[in-house]
Amino acid sequence: MTLVQDPAPFPIRGLWFGLCNVTYGDDPMSMDMFLGAMAECDLADDECQWIFGKQRHFPPKGYLRSNVLAEVYAIANEEGGLGNDAEYPVCLAFAGLAVMNMTQKVWMERVLDMKVPVGLAVGFDGGDVIRVGYWQNGELMTPCVIS
Repeated sequence: MTLVQDPAPFPIRGLWFGLCNVTYGDDPMSMDMFLGAMAECDLADDECQWIFGKQRHFPPKGYLRSNVLAEVYAIANEEGGLGNDAEYPVCLAFAGLAVMNMTQKVWMERVLDMKVPVGLAVGFDGGDVIRVGYWQNGELMTPCVIS
């Protein structure tokens, strides 16, 4: 509901769900996911360079504050843990599933133009990006293929 409360100052053509390391207050470093709205989206771009466009909107309360991502990060990085070998694939898989679930929600219809495709991408701020697909006319279309 973040984009309902803090709408983008432009028509949204892409949504970026970024994974990043965070610290909240005195808590130890963790993993979380945030939301970004983009004014441009090239659905044919395999590398999703559109997430780096000039017009971007990151709502101040756009962090998920996910307990699942925090726990995965903590377990992966405890002494003797698998570190990035576990953190990377598990967090990315969870984020992808979360995005697919979130895009089925009614709030999408309140903030997006239903007539144009809105690209969806998830990944790490470090540059690893996965195209989830695109959302149009109330449906998640995946894989992201343009004919």
